[in-house]
Amino acid sequence: MRRHIFLIPGFFGFANLGDLTYWGPVEHRLRALLEQAGMPASIHAVKSQPTASLFTRAAEA
Repeated sequence: MRRHIFLIPGFFGFANLGDLTYWGPVEHRLRALLEQAGMPASIHAVKSQPTASLFTRAAEA
């Protein structure tokens, strides 16, 4: 069974800040660990407005 994992940034979350990618190392390491454990998964990095309300951010996802 393929799992779906959603990475959702917190308050003031950003996609990129200069050369820094918000989920960069986390997403790659998580994917490697899941593959190593034999747990196929699709990892989705969710983009949202960093200062929007939870209602607005959830509606965009």
